[in-house]
Amino acid sequence: MDTLNIINNYNAEDYITASLISQLNEGETKDRNVDENDDIRNILMEMHLQGNQASLELDKFKTKVRDDLLFEAIYYVYKPTLKDRISPRTEALSKTLVKDFISENGSYELLKRYKHESALLSNLYSIIENYAGMILEKVDKDNVNTFSIDTDLKDDFFNTLEAEDFQSISTLVNQRIAGAIDEFIIDNQQTKAQIRDIVAQTKERIDTKQNMPQDIEEAYNEQCKTRIANLKRNKTKTVLEALIYNIAESAIRKPELREVYFSGNKPDMDLIVDEATTVYSLLETLNTYKFARVNEDYIVKTLDSFRM
Repeated sequence: MDTLNIINNYNAEDYITASLISQLNEGETKDRNVDENDDIRNILMEMHLQGNQASLELDKFKTKVRDDLLFEAIYYVYKPTLKDRISPRTEALSKTLVKDFISENGSYELLKRYKHESALLSNLYSIIENYAGMILEKVDKDNVNTFSIDTDLKDDFFNTLEAEDFQSISTLVNQRIAGAIDEFIIDNQQTKAQIRDIVAQTKERIDTKQNMPQDIEEAYNEQCKTRIANLKRNKTKTVLEALIYNIAESAIRKPELREVYFSGNKPDMDLIVDEATTVYSLLETLNTYKFARVNEDYIVKTLDSFRM
């Protein structure tokens, strides 16, 4: 058959159809390959994300273990300083204060410093790291549902703290707290005496003048109030007294705090003094045990936090 006959006998539609079918088949194969690759990629991505999530959860749990053990250790030596001031309210406050201290500074950073801070804290560091390791050995690191602190190990941890006699320094802490309370009481009595003198002087001025005009008498009384306010504001305050003053002042200014710290129309000074002493007790505990470097900046920051 010559070339012309071959061309004449060839069906153009058949050629186009066959070509299209071939292209479609190739496209389907490519699409299928792409889909399969996407599926594999998605699976690998999901496995990677799950792995990352599991790693993140494990890191969180490691931090939680050290947070909890350090909290228990600090609270163990702090609680005896609260003595007869302990109540559901002050207990809740004291626990919150310790947790906030650890949260703000980070258990890892604190423990890293304790390792070389003193013999006592170095020993505490070793105990916490030892028990943290034993707790982590008890969990399945690939199963978040097992991330919990073994109660038996926690009991052993408390027994170890007791055996090491970590509360031995609490006597010194209590002496310092008692001294601060005595100083506050004496200073408060002296301030009250000064206030009585100011009031007596004002009364004498008014009484010695017959038929004093009402506006003059009011001016004397305002002057008396100003002198008393200035006396309270400008007097040098101890740390404990400053805490008491800041809490009381905030309670007077803020309605939501009045509901907590007021009894009738007057500040509940017993409650205010108890809570201020609870805060001061933690400061003395942190300072004496060297849990924190309680310098002037640290004290100012603490006082400011209670100027609400």
